Amino acid sequence: MTPNLYAFDEVQNFTLTANLATEVGLNPIPAGTKVNSSFVTLEPGATQESLIGHVNFNSPILAIITADSSLRATNFLGAPGITYQDPTEVGLEAGQDLVTIDSDNPNRIDWNTLASIPGDSVRVITESVPEPSSLLLLGTGLLGLAANVSVKRKLFCKARCQFLCPRLPAAQVSANVDCS
Repeated sequence: MTPNLYAFDEVQNFTLTANLATEVGLNPIPAGTKVNSSFVTLEPGATQESLIGHVNFNSPILAIITADSSLRATNFLGAPGITYQDPTEVGLEAGQDLVTIDSDNPNRIDWNTLASIPGDSVRVITESVPEPSSLLLLGTGLLGLAANVSVKRKLFCKARCQFLCPRLPAAQVSANVDCS
């Protein structure tokens, strides 16, 4: 692990308004796709620094943007409040650096670069997936709805059964009549 490799989230749950051109993976990512963006950069402490390794993400990777011009053109996906310096050579050097989506793990990129100043950077575009807390909230709401429907159905059935069998006590009605 190197102290000079940095990664941070940029925009999350962003709906693309136009097709997004990329260099690795899905190209283009179609307009209307909801995505998350992350920026990963290797900033060498000396003149050059080599790094071979992996970077893991929380959701499947759709594509990676690696070219200088593509990185600058997609700064609209950048983190709010961050000013990107946009040096001329911010991306990967063709033929020298390689960043790919791992063939065994779609949530991981494989990194193999030799960075010189100002460094090697990529923008990783991942699928936008609901947060676990959102899923929990949805599940709780659905359980509440199901419980409410079940209670109303039982009350309706009990009332209907008592109407059809008015001489039987309520305990016998619910035990002897199937209202399901």
